[in-house]
Amino acid sequence: MFSIVRPVLRRSACACRLITSSSSNNSSTEQGSGTINFNELFQKGIENPIRNPVKKGLAVCRTNQTDPSQHTIRHEGLYYRVAPEAIQRWMKEGLHPDIYPLFRAFNESCLMVRRPAIEIMECMRAADYSLPAIRYMLYGRAGSGKSSTLAHLMHFCGSQDWVITHVPWAPVLHRYSKERVPSTFKEGRIDQPADAAKWLSRLMTTNDPLLKTLNLKTHRKYIWSRREVTEEGDALTELIDFGLQRVKYAPDVMGAVIRELKLHASSGNVKVLVAIDGVNGMWEQTRYIREESRHKFFHAQELTIVQHLMEFLKNDWTGGASVCTVDEGATIKEMNDPLTSYMPRFLLGQKGFDFLDPFIPVHVPDYSDKEANSCLDYYTDRKWIQHPAGLTEAGRTEMFFLSCKNPLELYKVSRRW
Repeated sequence: MFSIVRPVLRRSACACRLITSSSSNNSSTEQGSGTINFNELFQKGIENPIRNPVKKGLAVCRTNQTDPSQHTIRHEGLYYRVAPEAIQRWMKEGLHPDIYPLFRAFNESCLMVRRPAIEIMECMRAADYSLPAIRYMLYGRAGSGKSSTLAHLMHFCGSQDWVITHVPWAPVLHRYSKERVPSTFKEGRIDQPADAAKWLSRLMTTNDPLLKTLNLKTHRKYIWSRREVTEEGDALTELIDFGLQRVKYAPDVMGAVIRELKLHASSGNVKVLVAIDGVNGMWEQTRYIREESRHKFFHAQELTIVQHLMEFLKNDWTGGASVCTVDEGATIKEMNDPLTSYMPRFLLGQKGFDFLDPFIPVHVPDYSDKEANSCLDYYTDRKWIQHPAGLTEAGRTEMFFLSCKNPLELYKVSRRW
């Protein structure tokens, strides 16, 4: 614990020295070259809050363009407001847990327009959807904003009437499932009816108005039991409702829905986006113990839901795209084998990389200078930064130094000001 805290304290001390040396040149009351602690820095901010203030009105942190389909590179680094209806449809799950309390505290929901999202949007606008579905892979350090970028892209596609299929966090499927039963369709696989029903429910919540408008039909007959049958030509929404009402068949209904969506997309009836956060978790060992041996665990590839999602990730269909993220948190960390890289090849492993190859890797970096200043401008505008010292250039420089301009770390540092 202390080995983790000490570097932060040292970096803070360095930041204090920098602030002291810069402020001593402008103040006749400070003599010598000693260092000051945080309490002295805060006290100075209270006594003289207008020392080197951040100039307001010069930095623009917002854009009035709330339609993501109109976002271009000129909106980079600016926040756009997301309507509550869009939050409920496309972003109710999947963002970092700390973002939702911020939305409530700020009384509004805003996301930053960043270059990785703009690059993928430009690719999607120029793509030929008569060719196999393109796979995009977001990667970057922990807390760099991969999930927020994915949410922005979902909003972009949803605003253009794409059917969105979303998995907010893939490792949940093989870590915290409450119900597991042997598959009735294929021997050796494990069904998770509750998780499959949740995926179907999320699909309906995200796309309910669109699916009713499109009125998509099934391409074949599905026999579930002697009395329960989905006829060819039935509405796709009826098939989804059946899976929600008869949770026992939800895993198989999920596979049928994925098959139907691929067929409709390939026929040009609709465009489909497959969005999976933490996709590298689909090639990990689960936490589910085998009955025949208490020392052996199931692999994620033995789960029916994972197999269905892998069918969706194949590029054997047209009329859509897949956007996934690889994340260090989706990998089981071994004490003797610490994670040393956030690159897709390392996190996916050989099997996962071979399955998804080819894909377009898109790096999600930490904040640039423009994005970091825009972030703190927004926090200042929403009164998130309260202390007067945080409104100075010196305080802002210290926050950048302590967080290394990582979006998540910058949020954690700023909430102490």
